Amino acid sequence: MDALDRLRQHRLFGQLDENDLAALSALTKPCTLQPRQVLFRQNESARHFYLVTQGTLKLYLCSAEGEEKVLEVLGKGQLAAMAAAFMQPEAYPLTAEAIDEVALLEFPNEGFRALVAQSGCLALLLLGALSQRLHLMVGEIDRLSLHKATYRLVLYLLEKLESPCGAGERSGGHLILEAPKYVIASRLSITPETLSRTLGQLQKQGLVELQGDQLRILDEAGLRRLLDAG
Repeated sequence: MDALDRLRQHRLFGQLDENDLAALSALTKPCTLQPRQVLFRQNESARHFYLVTQGTLKLYLCSAEGEEKVLEVLGKGQLAAMAAAFMQPEAYPLTAEAIDEVALLEFPNEGFRALVAQSGCLALLLLGALSQRLHLMVGEIDRLSLHKATYRLVLYLLEKLESPCGAGERSGGHLILEAPKYVIASRLSITPETLSRTLGQLQKQGLVELQGDQLRILDEAGLRRLLDAG
């Protein structure tokens, strides 16, 4: 599949007309990463943003002591660092690293900004996407500050069931966790031990079944009742 077809199928860019799509496609360049290869580092000058077409990226902050805090896990169809194209100064706020083999489309920020200035349709779509992103971040603050580990994990799993892309893939009634459990734990601001313990509790309650990186949802309604309970 070429870049134009990938953009045409994307939930955001697919709303553009063919002229804008062709102009956007002409800006792109494919690139690949090997597992654990860094795409960009926190505070580096931001010259590009990316569309993941295969594999999984983790986005994280690094403390002064070298500890990682995973803020997001991106899979096929998701964008990395697009907001950085409009930040001043232009700098990546996070580090992006490949979890497995990753294929991407690379967009130059300068060329993309020029295209946005020319296309009212693209500008409106971008505004909507960034507004939605802000809404999601407000929800993330609520989740991490007001709710316990079980709520965070259950909501994460249910979101992956509903999402057409991201850190999980639904296949044959199973949710395939594309990120290692320690990455998911960091993403949810819990320890790996707490994640394992919480998954064990959900299994004992007959809500999920875990085998390796495949997690089967046995009782989706039951999981949703846990959310209602807070």
